[in-house]
Amino acid sequence: MEQQIRDMYQKRVERGEIKNMVSDMTINKHIGNIAIFDRIMMDSHIDDVSQMDWCEKSFDELNEIIKNMKSKTGGTASLSTQHSYISSLLVLIRCRHFDDFFEQQNFKDASLYIHKDGDFIKSLKEYKSGARNRDLEKAPNKEKIDELVSEYINNPSADLDMKLLLSIYMNHPFRLEVADLVYLEPRQYSMMKNRNELNGNYVVKSKGRRGRLFFSFSKYKTNGTYGVREIDIKDRKLKSLMYEKLIPMTPNTHESQLFENMNRNQLTKKIMGFFEKRGLQKITPTVMSKLILNDEFGSDEAQKIISKQKALAQERGHSVSTQQNNYVGGA
Repeated sequence: MEQQIRDMYQKRVERGEIKNMVSDMTINKHIGNIAIFDRIMMDSHIDDVSQMDWCEKSFDELNEIIKNMKSKTGGTASLSTQHSYISSLLVLIRCRHFDDFFEQQNFKDASLYIHKDGDFIKSLKEYKSGARNRDLEKAPNKEKIDELVSEYINNPSADLDMKLLLSIYMNHPFRLEVADLVYLEPRQYSMMKNRNELNGNYVVKSKGRRGRLFFSFSKYKTNGTYGVREIDIKDRKLKSLMYEKLIPMTPNTHESQLFENMNRNQLTKKIMGFFEKRGLQKITPTVMSKLILNDEFGSDEAQKIISKQKALAQERGHSVSTQQNNYVGGA
């Protein structure tokens, strides 16, 4: 299925329908959604889109199944999840009917259902706009989290990998790409960068403790938009833990993964397990990232400034980042 989806997108690039190939993250998301859909429809796993005849059913019938999918918390699928599955359904239909997908009735109905001017997208926007208030209502006690993490990080006998993970997520609002980090030294990193060979996620450290220490992300959800992201490690405790981990390691090898044999699901379970043992439920890396962002921008005063920034940027006809970089500060 993966190759079939890749081939479909590659043909779209060749036809000029899209400018660039979609990311691996996008393809993997579609694979996961379609596989779950297939198990629901056929109670089996078929890794071949040509055999998934169930997707020829009417969109109304398929959409009812999507609406009633169970979430991780036991409820029904959120509007965001529904949109994700419908998008994957459209991908599946394109794979099966590449030259005449637009003539398929269920494709036309699904596309119309999630059209940007339709009722579903309006409801989705309203749902997302209310996410901040919902998150604030359910937000765990940040002071309690800070206390637990600080106590653990400062315990000399505590597990180094766990201390490092907690320290990373207490300082940086990263997604789960932290699980993929590989240790490189600057020369190797620069060489790969110059050759456009950066296709993973890295932590880069010079010899000793005086050189630059930073994260570099190339394999993440929005890499097609934002490209390589380099983030300096500035927090003293995080730097100290990172040195403790990296100095005994050998960079630039197949054994230089920062967290050995850890995948993204295991990362989430590791963080959740840490807090569950201490009486806090459902504290994930995503929750920790939201706490950082809310601490910085969650106040009413900060929200007013952000809203004003957006309004002025819209009036000017540029992005908020362009406004900040080119028009704010200086003479």
